Amino acid sequence: MDEMNVPPRTLQALKAALPRVQFVEAFDTFREIRMVKTADEISRLRRSSEINEAGQQAIIRAAGRGVTDYDLKRVYYQKVTEEGAIPRMWGSSAGPRSSCFFSVGREPLEPGDLIRLDIGCRYLHYFADTSRTLVVGEATAAQRRAYAAVRSGVQAACERIRPGVKVSELFETCMTTIRANGLPDFERHHCGHSIGLEMYEPPMVVGSGRSSDVFAKGPDRLLEPGMLVNIEAPLYQLGFGGMNMEDTLLVTPTGADWLTSLDRELCVV
Repeated sequence: MDEMNVPPRTLQALKAALPRVQFVEAFDTFREIRMVKTADEISRLRRSSEINEAGQQAIIRAAGRGVTDYDLKRVYYQKVTEEGAIPRMWGSSAGPRSSCFFSVGREPLEPGDLIRLDIGCRYLHYFADTSRTLVVGEATAAQRRAYAAVRSGVQAACERIRPGVKVSELFETCMTTIRANGLPDFERHHCGHSIGLEMYEPPMVVGSGRSSDVFAKGPDRLLEPGMLVNIEAPLYQLGFGGMNMEDTLLVTPTGADWLTSLDRELCVV
């Protein structure tokens, strides 16, 4: 029994109706099995990512001076729904709110405002979760430097993905690269996660000596063909804003296959 996804009343009713049946809690076992995806699951995840990116492209076309965070959320929800998916996460925020997961803002965007897109949808039960960063008008030198550092770390970690690599190696690669490229004090508790029937699945991309909080094996987890990994390293800084870049990759026998394709530059709108 996947006890984490069965309502208590349903479980009670099953036990009452089937008194001779022994129910064994097996949520962790199912999660282990689900880490390596089938071809059909990969197809659904790929389509989910495509729809999510279509929603992001709609946001990019709509974003600009005078537009609100609320307007952008409506654009995303409409586009994703039209494509046959269910919008499930609006972790985005814009302007001064971009520095954290605040409520959806209704203040008109001004030149220099950052838009941190961290959004997700679900297609045939399978999730997508992708992040990009936009700026209204021209980016400042500080914004360009910070984004270049974040991007360099995410890219370096993505390039390390292959069978036999520990998730702690991805974490250390991401963090070391970001710190060496202009953000020496950058800190993160994780640099990514897997995705599937849940938006956050094991393996979690955590560093050596760290706990993944909810997932077994933690930093010692080895990547296997058929696993998916989302790599991200969001920056949240009050008074400055927030930015992120997040991509989804499939571990293949020889390396990795990107499920996300949207441009990774700091996007000026």
